[in-house]
Amino acid sequence: MVVSETAAKTKTASRNRLSLQFSYSDSTLPIKLADDIKRSSFSSRNRYFNALLERLLSLPTRNPSASHLDEFFSWMTLFESLPTERILQLAPSHNRNFDQMVKHLLETALIYYPENPHLFMPPREAQASAEPHPPDVADPRRYPTNSKPPAINDCSS
Repeated sequence: MVVSETAAKTKTASRNRLSLQFSYSDSTLPIKLADDIKRSSFSSRNRYFNALLERLLSLPTRNPSASHLDEFFSWMTLFESLPTERILQLAPSHNRNFDQMVKHLLETALIYYPENPHLFMPPREAQASAEPHPPDVADPRRYPTNSKPPAINDCSS
């Protein structure tokens, strides 16, 4: 009898070791999680959390001493500084969703950025006569001729 009770406790302890438990400071967190899990494509809470943690831990870290969560917050700060309203306005006119438009704008901006910015020092005369603003990347006439035309539901652009 004692052996079976010990075995049951050991089995319960091993199951608890694999379950994720945490305390939260925001009392609305369980409600927010439940709502998001319902809207997600994941069939269970465990699959939702597994996917969330796997994705968080797969983020590339630019600083080897930083944690993945610190890196995530850095990415979120960067994302929050984007002009999201303007990008949301531009995306439909180019047959792109928001993510595709962000990627396209970044690629377009990098085309105009010099390969080695330290070697690129325009003379003072050229600076005075240069355009006061960079070209409008939203203007399709300004795209390089070798760029791929936008496609609907194309994740590669």
